[in-house]
Amino acid sequence: MKRKVFYLLFLIVVIILFTWTVSVKTSLASEENSKSDCLGFVVFVKELFEDVTTATGYRYNATDNQGYGLDTIKIIQISERAYLGVHHYNMSHLYPESGIGNVVRLTNSTDMLNWNFVRTLEQNASQPTIAKAPNGAYIIAFEKEENTSSHLKLHYYSNLSALIRGPPSFTINIPRNLSEKHEGTPNFYNITVIQNTMKACIGFHYDNTTANADEVGIGLLTVQLNNPTNWTWHPKPQKEYNVKLREEWNVKGNIGDRDYGQIFGKNFTLQEGNLEPRSPTNFSTWRVFLYNHLINNFTLLNIKTHKGSTSFGNPTFTFLKSPNGNDCVVVTCFLFSEGAENGEAGELIFYKEFKTEPFNLTYKGNTYSVNVTSNSTISNFNFNETKRSINFNVSGSDSSKGYCIVKLPNNLTQDLWHGKFTVLLDGKLLQFENWTDSENTYIYINYTHSEHKITIIPEFSTLAVLVDIILAPVIIIVRLRSRHEKRDFHNNSHI
Repeated sequence: MKRKVFYLLFLIVVIILFTWTVSVKTSLASEENSKSDCLGFVVFVKELFEDVTTATGYRYNATDNQGYGLDTIKIIQISERAYLGVHHYNMSHLYPESGIGNVVRLTNSTDMLNWNFVRTLEQNASQPTIAKAPNGAYIIAFEKEENTSSHLKLHYYSNLSALIRGPPSFTINIPRNLSEKHEGTPNFYNITVIQNTMKACIGFHYDNTTANADEVGIGLLTVQLNNPTNWTWHPKPQKEYNVKLREEWNVKGNIGDRDYGQIFGKNFTLQEGNLEPRSPTNFSTWRVFLYNHLINNFTLLNIKTHKGSTSFGNPTFTFLKSPNGNDCVVVTCFLFSEGAENGEAGELIFYKEFKTEPFNLTYKGNTYSVNVTSNSTISNFNFNETKRSINFNVSGSDSSKGYCIVKLPNNLTQDLWHGKFTVLLDGKLLQFENWTDSENTYIYINYTHSEHKITIIPEFSTLAVLVDIILAPVIIIVRLRSRHEKRDFHNNSHI
């Protein structure tokens, strides 16, 4: 009997070790899957940019209140229902004798679709972008045009009032480094201000004579704000980035304008590229690609307009609050006439809103905010402190696609689950995607609609249940064996 118990215990230990190994491998596979890009969320983002017909609001051939086209506009939010945009417009046909070509202009809006001219920021300049620095300053960068060449230029405005009224606190003309002729189409990747030192990571294109086409570079601008004449610029080509577009997507021509930002904590770039060689110029073959910074991967966007235009360039996007106060993404791009259908040529602006519901939960006396963004109806949100579980119901039109993005503070996910958790759909394990930024953890879940219950629990719970199931018969056998031995001892004591 003792030998049988020993073999049984040995078998159970083997099963537990096997289960643990599978659990660890599954966990590692899940982490690797997250790192290698969970396609569900990328598909979700891709669809945001691709389908103009499902936008909350849109406008083709967008102009300001003076009738000037909002070419290459970049939009940011400055307060509730208040937006700024920088764009260029070619004035040469209006003032042919003046020598003025493209002009960088500042506009404002309350709805992101209708814009009012504020003032001119720079003449003979184009392709502007704008960003707010951590110290409250506004930075404008653009392509400064010379007679037969161009270079990067930057305006620094110490606050919003200075931007609206001017002039800038200082300007910087950044000399060409990677090209003898042309550098431009700037975008901001990051801006920091620490102890009066501003550092701006800036993307740009340069004329690569070897490739006979424009390609993308990146540079770090460092400025001493108390002495802005003391600045440095360190640029370099983005070789791997350019090669990926050429080799994986057969982009033969210019790799030009781009814009960078975050969507629910993940970093993306929209990048334009021409499928045909630079010479002769073919404006009908400009396309836009989505670049995922986590895995260094491009995806071609098949943009769907209301009438079926096909050629797009100068893409930008910004994650902000809509005029209705909802989370949204606003997207802009230029539709070249060679690929545009009737009425769609020019600057396109569209935005898509998200429905986000805030919930509060209390754990160990601390209150945390949890946001659930979804196209489903959310109900019965509940937090069980003892089980350390979050659950809620989702519902929608039967057989339609549903998704949830749960945003939790990082300190909550660490306190609750040590950063490791499992998602259940109607009590069954569900494949999900998760990632973090500096402040929050994001969990992306998709499903087919009916009515479902979603539960988020500590990752070890599944293994713990398996162990309990395995150990239960062991405990019973041991107890029975113990009783049997006591009975034998009692009977033998009377012999």
